[in-house]
Amino acid sequence: MECRVCKYALWEIRGRTCPECGTPFAPSEYRFRRGAVRFCCPHCEQEYYGSDENGLLQPREFECAGCARHVTLDEMVLRPVNDLALTRAEVADNPWTIRARVGRFGAFFRTLWAGAITPPELMRITPPESERGLRFAWCVLLAIQLGTYSVFVLIAGGTSLFAIKSSPVNSLMPLAIILLIAPVVALILTMGLWIVAAIAHGVLRLSGPTSHPLRRTVQALAYTCGPLIGCGIPCCGMYWIPVGLVWWGIVAGFAIAAAQKVSAVRAAGAVVVAGLLMLALPTYGFVLLVQAGQAANAALTARATPPPVPVAPASPMPASLPPAALATTAGAALQTHLAANGAWPANAVTLLASGEVTPAMLAADDDEALDQPVGRFKLRDFNRLTSEAKDDTALNVIGEMPKDVIAHRLGLCVFVYHGLPPVPDPGVWLVIRTPSSWEETYAVFKASGESEEAETRDDFDALFQAQNQLRAKLGLRPLPDPDTVTSASGVP
Repeated sequence: MECRVCKYALWEIRGRTCPECGTPFAPSEYRFRRGAVRFCCPHCEQEYYGSDENGLLQPREFECAGCARHVTLDEMVLRPVNDLALTRAEVADNPWTIRARVGRFGAFFRTLWAGAITPPELMRITPPESERGLRFAWCVLLAIQLGTYSVFVLIAGGTSLFAIKSSPVNSLMPLAIILLIAPVVALILTMGLWIVAAIAHGVLRLSGPTSHPLRRTVQALAYTCGPLIGCGIPCCGMYWIPVGLVWWGIVAGFAIAAAQKVSAVRAAGAVVVAGLLMLALPTYGFVLLVQAGQAANAALTARATPPPVPVAPASPMPASLPPAALATTAGAALQTHLAANGAWPANAVTLLASGEVTPAMLAADDDEALDQPVGRFKLRDFNRLTSEAKDDTALNVIGEMPKDVIAHRLGLCVFVYHGLPPVPDPGVWLVIRTPSSWEETYAVFKASGESEEAETRDDFDALFQAQNQLRAKLGLRPLPDPDTVTSASGVP
């Protein structure tokens, strides 16, 4: 046991100041090997031996068994048990915690080595109540930053020397930015290390008890981040990143197991979960950032595009497909789906999602039909959605369908195939094409593959009545008036 300042041996000193330099000391400030030190009562010389993890008396205050006086740990006279313990009784300290005595530069590299090679021993000599080690981790991460930027520092510094005479401010600015950004980045990464420790400690607490609070887990991760130092090798440090991360994960697991006195399995699980989460969060954040950028770009593009000037048409706009052709297109897509899947689609919106039909095929360029809502979107916007959004919209529409639905609308087409067997009667209708905003023609597509048009509503009513009579003979429910069907999810 030596003075922290002058290294004077303090064995058998009854006073609590160093005889050589006068520095105050207390036995409780030291850590010893168990059984290597005799703690003697200052009144009767009764001997005691330390029993806690630091080799000190437990409890710190008690009634002496020899003289019955009240004594405390810091009043005791300390003696080594033998000559061998004279120099080996005191336990070595974490070099970083005593850097003021041994020198910061040497303490940094000694701790770096101990954390990367013997993490359990390093945690054993690191008191739980000492500093968290975040300053040490910050120094490691700062060294990585300076090593990474060293080439740029040399280039910027050399450029500055040549250009400083002509423009002092502009020439020194790149060098100043590089030198200022390194500590900031190191600080941000150090806070990230604290978050990793918090996640790892949370996993430990969920899996069972721990010997110490979060502070101890932070120490274990901070003092073992030395393997990452290789990432600061100029020009090729990036190739060390996977090696450094794996090495750090391994030694951090050993350090946590020793620091918190938990099993290796629990410590390894905590490190793995924390590492995966910290890798997943930036990835997810990057995805959200990209999506936000795309949305902002779309909004700016839409705002920058001038609205179209409305021009009244000289004559009614013709449909892109005749009524019968439009009904045939939709009906043929239904039959193709039936042949491929052995069943009718739950809703024709699945044909839209798969690309078997398009909004133009179903709406014939009719603005009112194209503005029909399909889930959260308009029919005209459906083809602009991603495949995932199309599938989600189809599932939402199907989920909103009432029980025993009989008909639903997409654009100008009313689909009436619900409840039909896979091989229906040839005369049964599958699709009804209703009039557009510029003409009154109806058209129907039958299961036989034939289509039929009705020029007026009266003509269609006759066909509609005959269709419901056929459905009644086949035991099918009657169809509703197609003009009353307005929802993509249909009507019961």
